[in-house]
Amino acid sequence: MSKKSNTQPRVVDYNVQQAEEVYSHFWDDRNYDQRAETLLLKKYFKKYFPKFDKSKCLVDIGGNFGRFLPLYATTFGEVAILDYADNGFHLAKQSAKKENIKLHLIAADAYNLPFINNSQTSLISIRLIHHLEDPSQFFKETFRVLKPNSLFIFQASNKNHLGLFLKSLLTFNFKVWRKDWLDLKLGLEKKDDNFTLIRNYKANYLERLIIEHKFRIIHKRSASWLRSFKLARRFHKISYPFEYALQILSAVLPLSSSNWYVLQKSAGDLDTLITKEESANFLNTLCSPKNHKLIPAEDLVKFKRKNSDKVIYFDFRN
Repeated sequence: MSKKSNTQPRVVDYNVQQAEEVYSHFWDDRNYDQRAETLLLKKYFKKYFPKFDKSKCLVDIGGNFGRFLPLYATTFGEVAILDYADNGFHLAKQSAKKENIKLHLIAADAYNLPFINNSQTSLISIRLIHHLEDPSQFFKETFRVLKPNSLFIFQASNKNHLGLFLKSLLTFNFKVWRKDWLDLKLGLEKKDDNFTLIRNYKANYLERLIIEHKFRIIHKRSASWLRSFKLARRFHKISYPFEYALQILSAVLPLSSSNWYVLQKSAGDLDTLITKEESANFLNTLCSPKNHKLIPAEDLVKFKRKNSDKVIYFDFRN
């Protein structure tokens, strides 16, 4: 990973050898979490994207190896996976081929999205923000690239979950509870100038940033309520109905370890709103992350790369 300037937030780079095996196999024994998140996502897709639209493209920020591509394929004709690491792209390509969905692969960081203003109709980000040290910049960028009145499905690990509440209550110590975030892994520099970060944010803190950046929260739920219980994870088919009920309860009691939001961009600056004809082609929305100027189609070849798995993708990393 190249070094960032003092004015730029650092980027966690998991683009190490065989990192895709680490993350993809991370889900091999997490059937409970997978089912819990799929349950909630299916509800969101049914409510907010009820019809299959071949012309629409969903941008998955931090999508890595395309864990939810089979679900995306039920609603969208195209998917763009954007991730700072490119070594999971070959797995996403295999999944997209199986699901018969058009796939765009983009290497970029979440603080500098390579899309022109007001160009994307649908965004999603799952299990990403706990790797970001500057969520404000992330919301600024997602708001910039999203079309007015369009939707952004966003997930965040919840610092103030039920376990922390009970612990704070029993010890009469709410010091950690009041913090805006909690670092599970400190931002330690490694020999290659990279750093690691797992940071769980307080829901109120993130929601304040969301509103400050002019997003409107139109839906909020919590998922993975029973992930801390070994038996619930082991017998996930039995615990599934309880998860279903708890997700409904989370409308008034969002104390799970994972909060999910549906955000809508309010009608704002329309100065660079692209036409319907332009947005029909996803490649017409790509721009330089530095100046947000549209990249002509004939110049896109300059950004094409081929990784060690011989997968072709667009590279907008510094």
